[in-house]
Amino acid sequence: MTKKKSGIMNALQYLNPFYHLKIMKVRNKIILSFTFIIICILIVSLFNILMANIVRKNTSSIFFVELPVSKLASDCSKQLFKIRIAMMEILSSKNEFDKAFAQFNAENDRLMRNVEEFNVLLGKEDVKTLQIQNIKMYNDQFRATVLKLLFAFKDRIELEDQLNNEKKEDVRPIYLAKLQNIEILKTEANNKYDLMSRALDKIEIDYQDHVKKKINGIELLQNKFSSISIVVTLISILIGLVMSVIIFSSIINPLQKISLYVKKLSGGLIPIIDISEFNAKDEIGTLAMDFQNMCDGIKFIVTDIKESSKHINIAVKNSIANSEQISTGTCNQSKYLEETSYMVMELSKSIDNISKFINSSYELSKNTLDSAQRGNESVTGTIQEIYDIKTISQLSVAGLERLAEGSKKINNITEIISTIADQTNMLALNAAIEAARAGDQGKGFAVVSDQVAKLADRSARSAKEIEELIENIQKEIDSIMKIGEKSVLKVEEGVRSAEVSGNALKLISTNVDKVYKNIEDINIVSEQQVTLSKKINEAVQNIAATSEETAAGSESSYTQAQSLGVIADKLQDIVKQFEIENA
Repeated sequence: MTKKKSGIMNALQYLNPFYHLKIMKVRNKIILSFTFIIICILIVSLFNILMANIVRKNTSSIFFVELPVSKLASDCSKQLFKIRIAMMEILSSKNEFDKAFAQFNAENDRLMRNVEEFNVLLGKEDVKTLQIQNIKMYNDQFRATVLKLLFAFKDRIELEDQLNNEKKEDVRPIYLAKLQNIEILKTEANNKYDLMSRALDKIEIDYQDHVKKKINGIELLQNKFSSISIVVTLISILIGLVMSVIIFSSIINPLQKISLYVKKLSGGLIPIIDISEFNAKDEIGTLAMDFQNMCDGIKFIVTDIKESSKHINIAVKNSIANSEQISTGTCNQSKYLEETSYMVMELSKSIDNISKFINSSYELSKNTLDSAQRGNESVTGTIQEIYDIKTISQLSVAGLERLAEGSKKINNITEIISTIADQTNMLALNAAIEAARAGDQGKGFAVVSDQVAKLADRSARSAKEIEELIENIQKEIDSIMKIGEKSVLKVEEGVRSAEVSGNALKLISTNVDKVYKNIEDINIVSEQQVTLSKKINEAVQNIAATSEETAAGSESSYTQAQSLGVIADKLQDIVKQFEIENA
């Protein structure tokens, strides 16, 4: 019996949807919640689509049937007005009755075509069909009346022609009767036109009312569907919210239980979790099991930390004692190294000063060597220039000698010119004497001899001037030659002095070069000593730094050991805050 009851209970429990919701995974619960929401949205959307289709059908009937019918009725009214205009043209026409009547018939045919289309669109509505039949009947009667009116107008014109003849008295009564008949036909045509117009207006007004009723019906239908849509939407939202609350409650309640256990753990009490309160198949059950495992791990960690902190305290005390001894030894070693470093630094400074003096001597000897070399080069150039001056002076003296010889030759030439001028003067005198002897025939020759005598005098004076000028030039050349000879002698003395100075500068340059090389060797050795002293100083400083680092390290170790002791004490205090909950 007990097994049967348990089987029945299991079957009933299996049929219970909340049982399935309880054992469902969190991801599936969230998917189920969103599924309910989507189903509700689909229901509302389908209902709105259905409502939209119904409204669309009704509105399409208005747009595709009712509105075209109303427009066609309006077109019929316009066409009827055109018929009235055509009739007025018939009445106002005098000779073109047939053309005006043809236009009248064309407008009537258009009206009847519109009426036929109107009849087709109306379908099987008996009342409106009867009205259209009345319009057709009124139109036929209107046409017949207009036709009679046309014939009456033609007869009137014939009678008017006869009135112009001699038989006036016989035709006048007939003419007056015809005019009266025309007025009757006009009245009848207007009446038929008014009947057609009222019938068309009645149909147009009826259709406008019919369209308004349909539009009002569609608006009522839309309002009704809107109300139903709001109700369906609210019901769907309510169902979705209820299902969401149920589903999210099945998720949040286990999370709240886990939150309580976490608060206990944060308060220092390591809890014992009852896994039976959770669904072991979903993610929250897995989280609860993992949290229980974490709490078990924390229990073991707290126990181990308590034991380890005791051992750490003992080790820290021993480390502090050793650090104190090491710190004392390294401090003494650091003092000795500081003294050694100071002595090495002083030695390095003295070597550095010697190196600076040697460098300055090196630079000074280098500059002296450069100056001596430049002086030697300058003296060599000066000697060469003096040789060039000597050569130029010798060439100048030789040129002056040639110039003196040339002036002597010119002097000889001027003496010859003076002799020629004297002889020419004598010839001119003889010619003048001969011309005087010849009398009148020798006058022309006397003039020529006179001009020749003048030319001879001028040549003699010019020759004397040239001779005086050449004498002056010869005097100047003689004085310049004497100065040139003295210059050559002085240049030769300068060449000898320059050669002596050049030899002395060469000797100085050689000696300075030797000194420069010796100083260069000393400079290299001093630089090596400076480098070596710097390396020794660096080594001593490195040793001192190492000893200081060792001392600092020992002090740091001492400080860290003390800090570690403090941390161990704090760790023990922290571990004491945790308590293990009893089952």
